[in-house]
Amino acid sequence: MTIKTDRHEHSDHCDCSDSNCAHEHHDECTDKARAVVENSLRYSDKKWVALDAPAALGEIEASVRIKLLRIAENLAVDGVVLGHIKAIITAGTNSCVLSVTKVNKADVKYIGGWDGEVVVREYSLTVNVLSIVNTELDVKSYLM
Repeated sequence: MTIKTDRHEHSDHCDCSDSNCAHEHHDECTDKARAVVENSLRYSDKKWVALDAPAALGEIEASVRIKLLRIAENLAVDGVVLGHIKAIITAGTNSCVLSVTKVNKADVKYIGGWDGEVVVREYSLTVNVLSIVNTELDVKSYLM
């Protein structure tokens, strides 16, 4: 099949970068995409954590990082997470965002005046995990 636009003709497998170029989606294509999403591991949780004893933000960050990396080890295929693992630690107006897509590596971004030396008694933790493989993993057990 060829699709003709006002610029040029596009075949079914056109690889041009024209934003007007699109291929036709069939029911089979849509069903496959839907199945991937429906069968994926999807975990999302936000909780407020009240500590028994005060802790430095740097210690909290390190603890969450270790937990995310353990999740990654169990989800990864050949060292790569086929999805994403993300967490946001928030204390006051400051946040630390951790993102893991490969085993043994967490990307970190600080928002506000995050200071690892600051001691807190409470913080919020949001965790999101998406994976299209190893979908039976009990993510919550790794976050305890």
